[in-house]
Amino acid sequence: MMHPNEMLVRRWFQEVWNERRLEVADEILCEGCAATDLHSGTGRSRAEMK
Repeated sequence: MMHPNEMLVRRWFQEVWNERRLEVADEILCEGCAATDLHSGTGRSRAEMK
């Protein structure tokens, strides 16, 4: 059985990246989320991730 986090990551890459379904990002990412770019160290909001 797949771990819930793995399911989210797979969904992110399949639906958001591959299929360009940006509305799915709103389902997966919380409103106040912030992702950190590993190379620059800068944070990105949900809107910037989309």
